[in-house]
Amino acid sequence: MPGRLSVRSRGKGSRLSAVGTIFLTVFFAMLDLSVVNVALPTIREELSTAYSGMQWIANSYTLAFAGVLLSGGAIVDRLGRRRAFLLSQSVFTLGAFMCTVSNGLTFLILGRVSQGVGAAILVPCSLAMIVDLFPEARQRAKAVGIWSAINAIALAVGPVVGGALLGWLGWRAVFGINIPAGLLAIVVACLVLLPDHTRARRQIADPAGIILALCASTLVAFAVVEATDRGWRAPTVISTLSAGLVGLVFFALRNLQAKRPVLPHELLRDSVFRTSLLTVLCVGFAYSSALFLLAIQFQASRDYSPIVAGLALAPAAVAMAIASTLLGRVQDKLGARKVMQIGMLAGAVGLVALGLTPPYVDYIALVLPLVFFGAGMGITLPAANNAGLSRVTADNSGVGSAAIESSQQFGLVMGVAILGALQSATTASSHAHIGEVPDIAVLAGGLTALAFGVVLSLGGTRQGRGDVTPVVGSR
Repeated sequence: MPGRLSVRSRGKGSRLSAVGTIFLTVFFAMLDLSVVNVALPTIREELSTAYSGMQWIANSYTLAFAGVLLSGGAIVDRLGRRRAFLLSQSVFTLGAFMCTVSNGLTFLILGRVSQGVGAAILVPCSLAMIVDLFPEARQRAKAVGIWSAINAIALAVGPVVGGALLGWLGWRAVFGINIPAGLLAIVVACLVLLPDHTRARRQIADPAGIILALCASTLVAFAVVEATDRGWRAPTVISTLSAGLVGLVFFALRNLQAKRPVLPHELLRDSVFRTSLLTVLCVGFAYSSALFLLAIQFQASRDYSPIVAGLALAPAAVAMAIASTLLGRVQDKLGARKVMQIGMLAGAVGLVALGLTPPYVDYIALVLPLVFFGAGMGITLPAANNAGLSRVTADNSGVGSAAIESSQQFGLVMGVAILGALQSATTASSHAHIGEVPDIAVLAGGLTALAFGVVLSLGGTRQGRGDVTPVVGSR
């Protein structure tokens, strides 16, 4: 197939090495969204920075990641999988090195931005590489299931890993751990992956559309990040959010008129792909809001340390990992549509149970709801990813993957921002102690149930056996 990623040997060893490298790099890219949070007070003290500077150490990565993600998919399709992977991994590793050796706030933030830009290209590239390496539906479903589980687990264990590195080696190790992993990934990719020269002849997507998507996404991401600290009524938040939304409108109009649109028209017209975007958006919102609220509750009401609070979420992470590995077999029997429905229902039940459980009961009472929640998310997210990826072509799998990942990341960021604002408003109005407002978790469960209803009513993912048709060429 023209431009498709391939490995140097047809044996299983080369493909396993490539897949292992993909999973490794995605784990560290997602880990960096949460691993640094535990180390922020120590970094602030050592670098003698203000509180606002400490916030930007964490937010700069999120902002660059979310802002560049959609454009990163277009870059993947333009450069080809191998070159995009090597470029993004190099930029990410360079950023980690800058953070590790930094002695000032500015250089540290620049390093975090470099990491975020690299991750924004790396994550959709990794998903597009899986599409190429696993054209058979059942194998790809299993691979995407593991990929999705790694995403979620990395977010969940970030505080635990960060706390352990901080205690053993200091705050620089929180960033430095990415360097050997990044160098290993680059070496393996050079040895295993074959150059895909035919990709270089593909014309780049609409440059104006890429710039609009980049600017608008960055403004919206900036507004959401700032809203978590300043509130939604702050002038900076209102102005940047308004500008970002206007930019997205202009991007949509430009995308409809462009000869080589950033988001291909056939994807936007596809009901399966649209359903996939909506599903991962809602799942991302529910997942991040649940982790956010439970982490607060565990630390505020149960006096857990950040490391113990992260370990307390282990039942959800383990259930998610197990459910994701079983996806291929389950989806082959039931189809993506039913799998998403079952998963969202299980996730909603788990979240509502968590929301209705008082904070003073024994932790053991939370284990079963956490398992329901984790298992539900563990099959819903990869099933939705698979359904969306089944509709992309070889030439647009990069931007298609980026669109799916952008929806998920937007849901993750909005979950923390909106639920955090509601939590603050509720505790302020009722004088309740932070971490003692379970109704917000019920809202997150309600949103998951809403998404379940949307998938049920649309019915756009019915495609016969497996509900996933592998695409191995251009449409």
